[in-house]
Amino acid sequence: MPLFSLLPHQRAGVDFLKSSVYHALLFDEQRVGKTGQAIVAAGELGLKRALVITTVAGVGVWKHQIPQWDRHGVHFEIVPWSQIVSGGKYAKVLAQHYDLLILDESHYGKNPTAQRTQRAFGRLYGDKILQHQSLFSHADRVWCLTGTPMSHDPSDLFMALKALFPQALVGNYNFPDVSTFARFRARYCVVELRKYGRQMVPVVVRGQNTGELNLRIKSYFLRRRQSDVGIQPAYWDQLFFPLTPKEKDELEGLIDQDAMEAAMARGDWAAVERNLARMRRVTGAYKAHATVTAAKEYFDTYPDKLVIAYWHTAVGTLLEEGLAKFNPVRVDGSITGLNRTIRVEHFKNVPTCRVFLAQIAACGEAIDLSASSEMWFAESVFTPSQMAQMGARITNLAQPRQCLVRVITLEDTIDEMIQGRLVDLSRSIAHTLGETYAENFTAR
Repeated sequence: MPLFSLLPHQRAGVDFLKSSVYHALLFDEQRVGKTGQAIVAAGELGLKRALVITTVAGVGVWKHQIPQWDRHGVHFEIVPWSQIVSGGKYAKVLAQHYDLLILDESHYGKNPTAQRTQRAFGRLYGDKILQHQSLFSHADRVWCLTGTPMSHDPSDLFMALKALFPQALVGNYNFPDVSTFARFRARYCVVELRKYGRQMVPVVVRGQNTGELNLRIKSYFLRRRQSDVGIQPAYWDQLFFPLTPKEKDELEGLIDQDAMEAAMARGDWAAVERNLARMRRVTGAYKAHATVTAAKEYFDTYPDKLVIAYWHTAVGTLLEEGLAKFNPVRVDGSITGLNRTIRVEHFKNVPTCRVFLAQIAACGEAIDLSASSEMWFAESVFTPSQMAQMGARITNLAQPRQCLVRVITLEDTIDEMIQGRLVDLSRSIAHTLGETYAENFTAR
């Protein structure tokens, strides 16, 4: 198998990883090429054994890319995040020592109380982190790779910083001490109490002091956006569909409009999602029907292929049945490993296969859908970074066309309002990473 050559930005990434004495945070945006950079850097450092913790979908990607990038015979052991929670596999890898631990999609280890986080980084105890039973303590070097280091808010960064660069959290004449999770979240997140049942639960509604946090951590990470390396970012837009008066009445009868608007105003997306639960089945059916109608018109006009993203299984089934004559392939959580690869290749290489139906939870990572330059979201989710990561699946360096991502929106309804309110958390994420853009779904 021929070896790949490094592009200039990948060479810079390799040099960044090599120059880090022990640990590194590589936050390059998706499709920029983090996997290849890590493989080459490990070889050039002369490392012999590396443990890669990745997603289930990522296992196949690493197995495919190692022969294409490794020039030095590094032994890579690849384990899914889900398996470090199970006792047998965890005990096996914990019994060994590695030159390098690569935590791919390291945002999977963001929750301090989650078992997989503790087994990767360690367990918090006040302002200390106990690591003797963690994978971190069984490797000389640790590299965290993710294009979405803050999938929700700035507190998602804490565990990686605490484990790899605890000095970044200690107070000095420039910055306050944030060496505990509570202090970090209080400083860099706006937290409000929300009532769930009989309990009051703290909920992060947005970030704060993000410019300070960027100054604090910017020397510890490297991040390049797609546009920085020559990948054209997708243009985001909405695709509006009107409802009949009867459909609108049915939809409005399923929600408390005042409560919904109040929850959005205070940034309580958990309450928004609970309020929407009753109407999701109805909106999903409406959107699926609208998407099928629009897709048929699209295929009558253009010769291109189309990726349609969705969330609920029932919506995926409606899309698959409605677009059957266009020979769709579908990937959801039940399609893994080789079967997943076969379906992606079928979409890429078979001209009569015009549609790829991508369940967002299953296709947001480690998949190349650039056989199409257009993606539609038949359903959206309440995490802007997850939407952005999914949309980037159709972009890469070999994509010659301007990509377009469209969010199906029910016109003049609460659905239209929701899309415009999902930008606050994305702005916090962007500012912390030193970027000036806002992840706005309706404008680029």
